[in-house]
Amino acid sequence: MKPAEYWRKKGNWSNLLFKTGTVVQSTQIFIPPTAQALFSPYSFLIISVEEKKMEVMGVPGVTFVKGDAVRLVLRRLASNTPSQPIPYGLKAEKL
Repeated sequence: MKPAEYWRKKGNWSNLLFKTGTVVQSTQIFIPPTAQALFSPYSFLIISVEEKKMEVMGVPGVTFVKGDAVRLVLRRLASNTPSQPIPYGLKAEKL
């Protein structure tokens, strides 16, 4: 994640952090991009939070299905190098 993109996205995190929602669709990722290999396997989710749909990663090692209740939490999203900012963002955890 580029620093400018990181700073633009983080503005909405505080509004969504710890909000609850419902899984609309889930798919399990077994062969991830290199940056997410540390978290494999993980779920990629479409969730409904406050009447809005959004795409997020699920916390690693948890399988999600349609209808699961979830909460948005702040977690590390990818591996990084020492010269990059640590890529944090919203992930969903099962309630």
